[in-house]
Amino acid sequence: MPYTPLECEWVAQTWNVPRQRRLQGRTVTPDSYLQLLKQLQALLSSHHATSRPDDPLNSHLVLDGEQKVTLRDLLSPLWRFPELSEVFLSCCETGLSFAGFRDEEGNLRRELLDEPLSLGTGFLLGGARAVISSHWAVTDLATALFSREYHRARRAGEERLTALHQARQAMRETCQKDWRDRLTVDYQQAFQTWQQMRQTKDPNVNTAGANYQKIGELIKWLGNFAPDAVPFQDYRYWGAFYCLGLP
Repeated sequence: MPYTPLECEWVAQTWNVPRQRRLQGRTVTPDSYLQLLKQLQALLSSHHATSRPDDPLNSHLVLDGEQKVTLRDLLSPLWRFPELSEVFLSCCETGLSFAGFRDEEGNLRRELLDEPLSLGTGFLLGGARAVISSHWAVTDLATALFSREYHRARRAGEERLTALHQARQAMRETCQKDWRDRLTVDYQQAFQTWQQMRQTKDPNVNTAGANYQKIGELIKWLGNFAPDAVPFQDYRYWGAFYCLGLP
């Protein structure tokens, strides 16, 4: 997921998240993930995820080194985080549910469907007040931009449903020129940050350089569209995310 580090940096800047409250790379294990959940009131969780229609309890979040947090884990008594107010699952299909029975051919017997059960509802049962989940797989690039717009709205004081609405609106209405103008400012700021970190020999300099490069690639990609075109107008870029739990 090439745009995940950039998304996480954007959101961390929006909320002024200190580096000791961030997990990335080899520091992300099921245990460190759980311990962080118990310390936080809000979490952005950006990585791969897999929904298993054939085995719902083994639907899982994919951490570093293919380590997993399964729905079965989230439902266990060990996974409790009563202080957690909000989780934004910036992953694919975390809102899909397959709580039902299947026949011998694997077809879902809808007449036997029970309560919906997904990775998102697993977080709710663990104590989270609200979870932003996705109905389907969304492109990494579009998700990064959507997540940024959502968290900016939340930071400005908007409620979750209003923030989701504003993020959707931004994605389906913002033209290429406006995206490029905004990202050009980000590009300049990212370059300055990268240069400062090189001078101070900051251990995170490579991540800063990669983010600078990714913004440049995104600006270049937008060059494939006319200035008045709306690159993310299609619903598949903004329609997947919804709120579970408190609005």
